[in-house]
Amino acid sequence: MYLLYIPLATSPGFLQQNVLHQLPPTDPPVMSFLKKECFVTDAHHPRANRQSIINEDDRLRLAYCIYSDPRLPAPTGNPHEKVNLLFLHGSTFSKEVWEYIIELFFNKYGSAIGTVIAIDAVNHAASYELNKGKLGWVCTWEDIGKDAVKVLHDLNLKGGTIVIGHSMGGAAALHAAIVEKALIDSVVSIEPVCYTDRESFFTKKQVRDAYYKLLRAVHRSIRDTFDTEQQYLDFMRNKNFTKTLHPRVLDALLANNTIVDPKTGVTRYRTPKNMQVTAYASSIMSTVYLTQSVRGIDCEVLHIIGSKATWNSPDVAPALRKGLLYGTAVDIENGEHLVSLEMPEETFAAMVPFIDKRLRRIQELAKQEHSDNPITPEEREAYYWRGVAEADELFTSGQKVLYTRL
Repeated sequence: MYLLYIPLATSPGFLQQNVLHQLPPTDPPVMSFLKKECFVTDAHHPRANRQSIINEDDRLRLAYCIYSDPRLPAPTGNPHEKVNLLFLHGSTFSKEVWEYIIELFFNKYGSAIGTVIAIDAVNHAASYELNKGKLGWVCTWEDIGKDAVKVLHDLNLKGGTIVIGHSMGGAAALHAAIVEKALIDSVVSIEPVCYTDRESFFTKKQVRDAYYKLLRAVHRSIRDTFDTEQQYLDFMRNKNFTKTLHPRVLDALLANNTIVDPKTGVTRYRTPKNMQVTAYASSIMSTVYLTQSVRGIDCEVLHIIGSKATWNSPDVAPALRKGLLYGTAVDIENGEHLVSLEMPEETFAAMVPFIDKRLRRIQELAKQEHSDNPITPEEREAYYWRGVAEADELFTSGQKVLYTRL
């Protein structure tokens, strides 16, 4: 894999972050063909919760990478016909867990792909290192979605952008679509974590106790520091819940999140334990509203779950799917909550029909909206009245006039 760090002018110190320790892969090495360019930008501000930052004057930063395929020829054709992809990871993980699936996208879609982005949440991995000392004890998933929107605003991409997220990232992708209709074509939400019984959480002590019991179990299970590199590798590959990850996914996670002190040998995971727990604990602040909020999503959403997943309660998937106006549901057979990390090929295959559909629509809209661009006053006037006629037809037929790209 080609790796290039490109800090923006307003991102001092990004290149001086900890050097990641290169680890041997789990199996014979598989070299990625991806070119990876890493950037820094300002995170969304203000944050949804006052406790998200230590000082009200603090501003958080956001690390993200853009991936491309150097095997492809130089881009040609109408850039509005391209499909862009933006990936959001789940709690504990980092943007690199998507790299194998990104390879699968390039292998299938090639030059039809425009810009591919993967983001580290503000309190995870490279973003955490940028924000160390500023982060509070809350990190709402709503803000993670708004951070994704901030990156899209920064990049000002042409074409249609599909936001793809898993778990925390799956919920954040839905939040992004709620707050931003113009820049997001559609969403793929994989195992988004959600709570449906909001009233019980706030009124029944036993429900809250069960939730806090889960958080305490998560806290006990997480380790971030080890005396030796070998202890770290043994834990991550054989004892931690990461042991079930696909080898390519696990290798990418370890290669980008392992830091070894050259003097002492002490090895640590890049995202510290307290930040991981903060991400889990903060879920309740936004996900209790999600089944109602998704009714405001005015674009197509692919909702993917693992058929054997148990992290969400059984009522979550039906409630979310009922709330989505333009939802497509897929259950991956034998998939667990970490389905996109454990079964990346199956997850990609589950996305393909949806991506194919959206790509066709993106290309249709590009031809409609950009092949005959009105420039003169007369052309603009004619364009306006054609739109009025189309809106009139939609109203009188009982259809809704949509702002999105359905």
